[in-house]
Amino acid sequence: MKIPFLNSKAILAGLSVFFILSSCSKDKNDDTTPVTDNISFDGKEFDLNSRFFLDFGFDGDESNVEFFVSSLSEDELSSTSTVCDDCEHILIDMDMYSPSETFETGVFKVNGEIGEHSAFGQVVIGTPPFEDEEAVDVFDFESGTVTISGSTPNYTIELDVVTTGGQKLQATYSGEFIDFTPQLSSVPAPNLRKR
Repeated sequence: MKIPFLNSKAILAGLSVFFILSSCSKDKNDDTTPVTDNISFDGKEFDLNSRFFLDFGFDGDESNVEFFVSSLSEDELSSTSTVCDDCEHILIDMDMYSPSETFETGVFKVNGEIGEHSAFGQVVIGTPPFEDEEAVDVFDFESGTVTISGSTPNYTIELDVVTTGGQKLQATYSGEFIDFTPQLSSVPAPNLRKR
């Protein structure tokens, strides 16, 4: 089932610009190895090789932090060319809302109401680059929970979600998330919440 993903395309474009700019300034002695976790989507297994977040702050009602995880590396996410001809990758966008002035971890209900821990999200699956609508499928979160624990920059996220296409999305992954908040001017504001 194809679902238009204009918001995801805008976010991916902004993040691609950031990845390109930040990859040029990386310290060549940076010897960090990405933490690799596993995710199951519709019976398929993926290793997760990159994770990052954007903290959009408090809007008067809620605090909003958007988390992203992908089977692609940071370099592959920033690429505008085909990463592989016959492979499948995944990108998960989790738009989280906490009913407080500062983001509080906890159990987030998919498609929750204002005033409660709410999760909205999308799964983009297909052949990169993800901006090519013909090469990907996009599924919104429909029901379930997202549990987040930890604090910046180390989080554990547990997904138990069903998407609009009926696919089951389950994962537990933990580790350091890259904070892209300082680059917010180059990333469009999210809102996967259906207000």
